[in-house]
Amino acid sequence: MGKSVILYILFAFIVVACATDSLRIDAGYFPETVNETMDVDAAIASARAEGKKTLIVLGANWCHDSTAFMKSLEAPSTSLIAENNYEVVLINVGEFERGYETAERFHQPIYTHTPTVLIVDPEDEVLVNWKDHWIWRDAAKKEPTELLTYLAGYSADGQMQPMPDIQMSPEAHLWAKNMARRIRSGYEYIRQKGGVQSEESVKPWKALQPLRYDFGEDYAAVLENMSVTGKPGDMPSYPTLPWE
Repeated sequence: MGKSVILYILFAFIVVACATDSLRIDAGYFPETVNETMDVDAAIASARAEGKKTLIVLGANWCHDSTAFMKSLEAPSTSLIAENNYEVVLINVGEFERGYETAERFHQPIYTHTPTVLIVDPEDEVLVNWKDHWIWRDAAKKEPTELLTYLAGYSADGQMQPMPDIQMSPEAHLWAKNMARRIRSGYEYIRQKGGVQSEESVKPWKALQPLRYDFGEDYAAVLENMSVTGKPGDMPSYPTLPWE
């Protein structure tokens, strides 16, 4: 065998080894999601059979808050709470190609952040943590014990305030649909710019953040107002985005 052939084989081996290692490192916590509906269906069925709640995490491997959330979930005390009380399913949203079906299934017009953490009662498929599921958008800034407390609180079988139906207020329903459309349009624009990790997407990603953050909180506030008063209350408008 010639020297050049040996060198070529050695080079090819090194490239394959590096590529394999790179894939392993980049794989992260969230495996590729092929069919999110089937994954959620299976988790709900398992939770129902075992008397648990379903914990659905919409996340991405590029997202440091998603990674931080999963690391907190791995902490011994937290993982024990999760194992005993929840059926966990991870939905990899990729570059915002997926996750919409799951959000809408539980009456969220869109997911505004990663991770989005949905706690669902499998008996009637009702979203339990509708008031504050958005708080994990800043998981990297939270102490691991905060997740322990959060999951322990929602694991109890106490009476939870039911989430009102946004469609009971046509005005609020239209507002939510329009804001969801704007956010999804922003996600699509960022994908066109090469995705969230590309240099071109830095400015549009920052421009989209206030709408994502504000609407996530405001939608929960509208639902809470409807729950208490029967009316949606304030439905804010938000500034025009650069690509609109």
